[in-house]
Amino acid sequence: MSLSPTLKTDSQEIYRYDGATGNFIDVFVTAGQGGLSGPIGMTLGSDGHFYVSSRDTHEIMRYNGTTGASLGTGCSGHAAAFACGGGLNGPQHPVFGSDGNLYVGSLNTSQVIRFDGTTGAFIDVFASGEGLSIATGIAFGPDGNLYVSSRDTDQVLRYDGTTGAFIDVFVATGSGGLNSWSCPGFVDTIGVGKGDHDAGESPTVSSRVSTPAGGVGAGWQERA
Repeated sequence: MSLSPTLKTDSQEIYRYDGATGNFIDVFVTAGQGGLSGPIGMTLGSDGHFYVSSRDTHEIMRYNGTTGASLGTGCSGHAAAFACGGGLNGPQHPVFGSDGNLYVGSLNTSQVIRFDGTTGAFIDVFASGEGLSIATGIAFGPDGNLYVSSRDTDQVLRYDGTTGAFIDVFVATGSGGLNSWSCPGFVDTIGVGKGDHDAGESPTVSSRVSTPAGGVGAGWQERA
């Protein structure tokens, strides 16, 4: 059956929906399962499992893509914890790079942290500096480079996808009305979720999570 898991941040759960009809199936990951607290983003690994940012515990959790069971590596006392440490603080939306490693925006340290995509071990601080302030969403572009939303400066910064070296400010401050809490994503052009943090608006961040059965994940909202 085609499945579409989506985060439900207020109840700390991951819900599962039929990818063809949109009908609710079940609660795929229950509240607090494996130590999950403050789920804010997720991605599907090439192994068919889900990797979920646990914002409040500063970890990336892993759940079986078929059963939802916790699949931790022992990096902490939480059963689902796959990756932690390395200064990760307030993890945001995780993505896998072409090298198979896991990249995560660290909100409170304004960095992008890289972890081994197989073992969950910390590798390095992949990207930081050059005006990056409050790293929220990240995405690899069709050019292979890494695009990072800088919430406090209302910009999207571009870093070399291999070395992490800063390239440029790809989307300038406030371009097109961009204002805070943004998450870049590529279709044919770059798209960025938008919300006016100062005005108390809730931006909608769309997340497409393809499952092995072909389902597509729903979007969710992040509130200030």
